[in-house]
Amino acid sequence: MNRPQRNFNADIMNGQAGNQQQVSYLQTEEGMQKLKQAYEILTDISNRVTTKKEKGQFNQIFNVIKALAKPKKQPKPQKQKQTAPLDLPGSENLKKAALMMHAVSNAPMDDKAKKIFKTIMDSLISLVKKTCTITGTESYSGPVDGLLPMMNNIGNLLTPLNGNTTVLHNEKMQRCFLHILHTIKAFINYHTKKEKKADSVPNFGFGV
Repeated sequence: MNRPQRNFNADIMNGQAGNQQQVSYLQTEEGMQKLKQAYEILTDISNRVTTKKEKGQFNQIFNVIKALAKPKKQPKPQKQKQTAPLDLPGSENLKKAALMMHAVSNAPMDDKAKKIFKTIMDSLISLVKKTCTITGTESYSGPVDGLLPMMNNIGNLLTPLNGNTTVLHNEKMQRCFLHILHTIKAFINYHTKKEKKADSVPNFGFGV
């Protein structure tokens, strides 16, 4: 069977694309068999060369053939992250709570209260992003009764979600949510004690 003459110049010009096809073919049984035949032919020729330079060149060829003959590692299939469904029943409470907090974010607070408030807000927004669709046009349209009453209402709004593993579908989210509830109570208690020093304020059910 006549085979076309190998054109080394064309092989060089083909570059990497040709090499990728060859490597893929060499993983087949036919490809490995032909590689073995080529190795045997080249071995016979190498035994006839006499110069040190030629022997060194054949050694390089043999090293390339050995590398081509090694089994190639199959790439591991990439695991696709499963995206949790958004806007499940109850998740709207998280979004509403974040909007309510934003509505009172400019209320007078000392530095410590601002720090606690920011901790609550950041954690709450983190949960909202994971559970709710955000359009960017959301706003709070309800009454604003003052900082402490609003924080108490936020706590009461969020409390029913405690233990809801459908909306808070992993342990990290559940821990974050419990931290939010705890920090809201801490904020209410801190602000209540501070204001009691100056004036009497009503007790709020969530914070006490």
